[in-house]
Amino acid sequence: MVPEVIYYDKVRNLVLSADGIMFYHDIFTDNGNFSFTAGGGETLVDKNVEIAYLFEDRLGELEPDGVTWLFSGFFTTLDEQFKLGISGALSSMNYTPGTGDFLADGSVDFKYWIASFQYNQEKWSVSAEFMREPVRWNGFGLFFPDNELTAEAYYLQAAFQIKPKVELMFRLEEGFSDKNDRTGEKAAALSGGFLPAHSLYSKILTTGLRWDISPSIMVRAELQFHEGTFILSGRENENRANLVKDWNLISFLASYRF
Repeated sequence: MVPEVIYYDKVRNLVLSADGIMFYHDIFTDNGNFSFTAGGGETLVDKNVEIAYLFEDRLGELEPDGVTWLFSGFFTTLDEQFKLGISGALSSMNYTPGTGDFLADGSVDFKYWIASFQYNQEKWSVSAEFMREPVRWNGFGLFFPDNELTAEAYYLQAAFQIKPKVELMFRLEEGFSDKNDRTGEKAAALSGGFLPAHSLYSKILTTGLRWDISPSIMVRAELQFHEGTFILSGRENENRANLVKDWNLISFLASYRF
């Protein structure tokens, strides 16, 4: 699984694709290769996105407001030992209240960016990424005051080839809905208990094993130890107070390539 404190599965449709246009350009030099992308389009805003940014399924509709802008820039050395990059997105969404709604016409704006690093050797590699996402809520009325906070997350991952076809992986990741409230206690108090403190952060330790049985067949297993439920979807877990703070996840994958 990808590090979910950065790559949110709960809003995957928002970042998976967009109807728009993308430009890319590569530069090859004696010191390494540069690659750039830039573009924009209209992303898909569904109920998962609405619940993630407005905290519950509202009576109105949350829709894209104009173009979502995307960009990235990466540098890779000629031997592909080092890879450095930065990528991001700028987006805005408008909310139209429904009948009997206590919310007013409001907007949600966010800037999402990631700094990436990877170092590779013959039998091992180290990867790390750092994410920040300033989010602003504006104009929703008296019962949903204007607010601005910055989500923050990072992970550090190491992979080791312990045999020619077997790879062992370890990863540590942490994510916070507000970098100034890493325990979630302030937001939990403001919500009157609607949002438990542990629903506003996630700390995850992962170990995994990959076996390439053949060039076309791969199997993999992962074991994750979780503290906090920030990565979990509010749509599938409506009563967040029932979510336990500490939980584990085990995953098995079989892949056939042809």
